[in-house]
Amino acid sequence: MTDTIQPAGRSDSYFRKGCNPCAQTGRSKLQSKRVTLNQQIIKAVRLRAGAENLLREMLTIPFIPLGLKETREVDFMTPFKDFIQEHYSEEPSAYEDSILDVMDLRQATRTPSRDEAGVQLLISYYNQLNLLENRLFPPSRHLGIFFTWYDCFTGVPVCQQHVGLEKASILFNIAALHTQLGARSDRSSMSGLDTAILAFQRAAGVLNHLREVFTHTPSFDLSPAMLHMLSLLLLAQAQECGFQRQVLPGVPNQVPSLLFTAQGAAKVADVYSVVLVSVSQPPVREHTPPAWLSLLHLKHEHYRALGHYFLALALLDHELSPGDEVEAVARAVVKLPDEPLVISDQEHRHRLGEAHLRRAIAGQEEALWHAGRCPKPEIVLEILRVAHTRSLGKYTQHHHEDDFDMTPAPEIVGDADQTVQAITPQFSSIQVTDFFHKLGPLSVFSAKQKWTAPRRVHLRQEAGDLGFTLRGEAPVQVTSLDPTCTAALSGLRDGDFLVSLAGGDCKWSGVSEVMKILKEMPEEGLDIHVISPQGPELGQPPNKSATYSGALPHTYSLSCLAADTGRGRKGKKEAKKLSFLSWGIKNSKQSASTTSLPTGPNFTMHEGSSLY
Repeated sequence: MTDTIQPAGRSDSYFRKGCNPCAQTGRSKLQSKRVTLNQQIIKAVRLRAGAENLLREMLTIPFIPLGLKETREVDFMTPFKDFIQEHYSEEPSAYEDSILDVMDLRQATRTPSRDEAGVQLLISYYNQLNLLENRLFPPSRHLGIFFTWYDCFTGVPVCQQHVGLEKASILFNIAALHTQLGARSDRSSMSGLDTAILAFQRAAGVLNHLREVFTHTPSFDLSPAMLHMLSLLLLAQAQECGFQRQVLPGVPNQVPSLLFTAQGAAKVADVYSVVLVSVSQPPVREHTPPAWLSLLHLKHEHYRALGHYFLALALLDHELSPGDEVEAVARAVVKLPDEPLVISDQEHRHRLGEAHLRRAIAGQEEALWHAGRCPKPEIVLEILRVAHTRSLGKYTQHHHEDDFDMTPAPEIVGDADQTVQAITPQFSSIQVTDFFHKLGPLSVFSAKQKWTAPRRVHLRQEAGDLGFTLRGEAPVQVTSLDPTCTAALSGLRDGDFLVSLAGGDCKWSGVSEVMKILKEMPEEGLDIHVISPQGPELGQPPNKSATYSGALPHTYSLSCLAADTGRGRKGKKEAKKLSFLSWGIKNSKQSASTTSLPTGPNFTMHEGSSLY
């Protein structure tokens, strides 16, 4: 029964208050215990989930991802409109939406999502840049568009007017985003490891493509030496994922499996050794983050120690058969004198196993020292301590105190079932829309071609004949012109392209479409607009878009000079640009050691192979 509280001073009152909260029934007591138990269960589940997540993170040594290059906003509106009006003789206001689409796309690439959609976004912008370079960037001069990108290692800004800097930086960001996807993949599953391997291979392929296509680079992170080192690093991380994929199901305690695991770990150590050699070069070492160096040394020592440990298990814990197993061990190590005899003998095999354990312990101690220099040593310290304790325990188990033999352990021959390679990027798989499709077919209407301004020609049929023929795909071209016909007298020339027919645009019209309209020509005739090709643009743009600071080796200053002092715009647009240029010129005068970028005075830009 529940206790009730009687009203004060009126015991016979019919009014009764609620139950005493201090008094509980048996059911309420059980309910209270149930609530308490449920809370404890939920807390325990959360703690267990957190511990499992922490253990999963600690079971894998972290990877090194690349950071995205930062940039500043760019206004394409005025330069593009001026060039469209000047070069294509088109109304620039009709292309404002297209220019805004380009600017919005570039703005979106500054903060791409960390997934495949972000990679596709960057590739789409890169493909769009290839179209823009052919459409709106003439090879003979600059448009006054300044691309500013920051070196992701030094933070030094680099400013250029050539679109090559933009393309190279986007390629670097594509590779960087691939590395971030690989570094964050779930390495506790086969599918996650496959994703990481593929991501690192693709990133290495993009960096190789960048190094081969853009041979002259204005910033250190885009230099061939740094790109080569980064490519080796990414392939090493892919090889590490391959080894983790090999041992994920577990390592059977059998001689063939132990030998295969030992050689797989040695293979990872070998590829990291190559990376360390590349990092040790003076131009690269000066700008490589110290945490990267520590982690690279850590992984090299750790995986080399793992190889020696697994080989020691095969030698100490198993009786090798005289045939295949002895030969397998002989192939797993570097050639030694009288190798088959040493391995087949139990005493010598025991000493060799102890020697490999000593190498494993020394390597793990070296890895522990490097782990202390990492930014977050707690992530890897537990892995290294477990490995060190395991090797030390195995050595204590087999070593005798009165045994002072210090037989040197031979090196292990690295081998793996899968040798990773860089994957060449296939940018054509991402289709993009030409924002400036209305300008006409790119084979004719490009920034590299020159032609006359459109001129009007009045056509009229004479005895059912126009006096010329049309050929080619869009746009159609005039050929076999009769010099005495009305069209020739009106100004039509042999080789002209039709751009307008009866007041409508016909740049994308084929011969059949144009002939259909001409056959339906009224008696009074109709007007067409034609252009005459004048050949490709000649000349090279002046190399004044960036400078190299001689006082600060391997760094680049932000000194943006005028692209062409002889060509200027009138009005406020010129005044706005002069304020920025005067700042660059003023700073360049203050530094007496600034010289031209290291391209040489006789440098000639080859299409697709240089940034300036």
